[in-house]
Amino acid sequence: MLHRLYLTLVLLMGTGTLVLLDQWYRAEIDLENQRYLNDAATAVQSDLTHAVQGLVEAVSNLQAFMLAGDSLPEPRAFDRFSANLHALHPELEALVYVGPDRRIQLVFPLERHQRALGVDLSQRPSAPFVEKAIVKRRIVVDSPHRIIGGELAIVVRAPLYRGDDLQGLAQGVVNIASLTARLDPWTADYSFNLRDQNGELFWGAETLPGAVQHRILSVGDTTWTLGIGREAELSRSALFTLLVIWVAGSALVGVVAYQVHRMLNHTRVLNEAVASQTRALAESERKYRALMENASDAILVVGEKGLFVDVNHRAVALLGYTEQELLRLGPPDIHPPEEQERLRSAFQDMERGGSSRYEHLVLTREGRTLPVEVVGTRIDLGETRLYVGHFRDISKRRRIEKELHSHRHELERLVDERTRELQAANQELEAFSYSVSHDLRAPLRAINGFGEVLREDYADSLDALAHTYLDRMQNAALRMSELIDGLLNLSRVFRTELTLDEVDLSRLAGEVCRLLQEGEPDRVVELSIASDLTATGDETLLRLLLQNLLGNAWKFTANQAAPRIEFGAERHGARTIFHIRDNGAGFEMEYAHKLFKPFERLHTEADYAGTGIGLATVRRIIQRHGGEVWAEGAPNHGATVYFTLGTGAAE
Repeated sequence: MLHRLYLTLVLLMGTGTLVLLDQWYRAEIDLENQRYLNDAATAVQSDLTHAVQGLVEAVSNLQAFMLAGDSLPEPRAFDRFSANLHALHPELEALVYVGPDRRIQLVFPLERHQRALGVDLSQRPSAPFVEKAIVKRRIVVDSPHRIIGGELAIVVRAPLYRGDDLQGLAQGVVNIASLTARLDPWTADYSFNLRDQNGELFWGAETLPGAVQHRILSVGDTTWTLGIGREAELSRSALFTLLVIWVAGSALVGVVAYQVHRMLNHTRVLNEAVASQTRALAESERKYRALMENASDAILVVGEKGLFVDVNHRAVALLGYTEQELLRLGPPDIHPPEEQERLRSAFQDMERGGSSRYEHLVLTREGRTLPVEVVGTRIDLGETRLYVGHFRDISKRRRIEKELHSHRHELERLVDERTRELQAANQELEAFSYSVSHDLRAPLRAINGFGEVLREDYADSLDALAHTYLDRMQNAALRMSELIDGLLNLSRVFRTELTLDEVDLSRLAGEVCRLLQEGEPDRVVELSIASDLTATGDETLLRLLLQNLLGNAWKFTANQAAPRIEFGAERHGARTIFHIRDNGAGFEMEYAHKLFKPFERLHTEADYAGTGIGLATVRRIIQRHGGEVWAEGAPNHGATVYFTLGTGAAE
């Protein structure tokens, strides 16, 4: 009886222990399965994200290539560049150039996609993504959809803009099947699916088995959801009603089996990680080689032993050595003796600051020397130190600099020659001014003097007509004298050396207006002069400027019942625009272009006296100060003269 009870107790204890061990093992396996699932999901997420980012970068490179020149590249250049990109990114089904009219014009490889040429993308389901890329002016990744051949694909679209001018689009077509082929190494143990940003399934099974995890993939400006599932691999123990020894043995076998299972799983994960790193290393090597061989400069890499460890074909072409010959040489071997000290300085700069920039002479295999610009960079890779030199042939630039130097000397000679001619012309102008001032005034004084003698001594003998002739003669002499004064003033403006100071224009305008008022004390004119108007210029010439402009305003308001003259200024951005406004006779705008020309008058001598020199003098003063002058007006509604003054002389 006791024995039977004992067996029952042992059986119950063994069964309970087995159940507990089974539950513990189930939980451990589930936890391990979640860890594996999490590791796999993270690795696949990273792999797909890097793949898509690489494709976006490839299309960005195509975009830069299409816009690199002044015009779009030829089809052969497009094919060569596309072939290089395709070699780096085999997932690219096709590389496409779409014209501004939304039609496909170039496609690589042509033999597989020739039927796409001429297709109007504005009439296809992808039209919204085309317009989105154009409007946003950045790279856009389509949601997965059927392309022209019927396959499910995504399209990376990059707009081509020169300023605001749309040149078309650069596109990379990625077959979903090619992209998801990256998941093939994982499909033996895991199940996958992909959904777009709207949750629509476009690849894989609708329902995933076992435990499931999800990851968000950033694809350009949109997102995908990656689902990954895995059936738990359980080694389940049967429930037996055996003795405690059998239970212990089964438990031991279960523990050993579990540890073996874990070891195998870890080994597989490590193998997959090594394979992934190997692929990444191979991909990195391909990209490095493509960058080296497609660089526009000669690139030479120096190792720790002072010899070249890598060179590109540009270096071979520049120096004339074969690649094998260069790999047996070092930097001193390709520099002439006179450049050795400069070479040592360049390496010292790289040691201190990590980079250097020099212009050297290099020695070719044939013994010729070439001028080059060298940008050196120090790179530390763990315990290994490399020095990378980018050599650019500057022979053409040196030749152009030499030509520019020669042209500069010729230009300086011409400037000296023109300066001497200008000095001679100024001397002649001074002599002419002296002649006008002295020699031409003498006959005028004689005419005016004899006219006065006739008027005083023979007044009784002259009739009214003779007196009229005398008046006209003396007025003509007076007008000629004023004309000479105007010409002298204009000549003085040309000859006077500018003395630039800060000039109070409000004060000068007030002084000019007081003189005008003193000359005609009976006139009542409303004067408005803004305060604190200043400018940099020659005070003497600016006084002459205001005398002419305010004098004109004073003269042309003589027939107004309530004459008004205003001097003010307004700021427009960085410059000040001065103005003198009156409500006088005004003028027709169609004749405004004549105002500032010598001897051009828009009113008759009978209406308003004048010489036609004043505004020409004004224009020259403004020009010498680097400014502008213009006028607006209307008949009987007054006129406004605007002018600006630069900050210095503009001869």
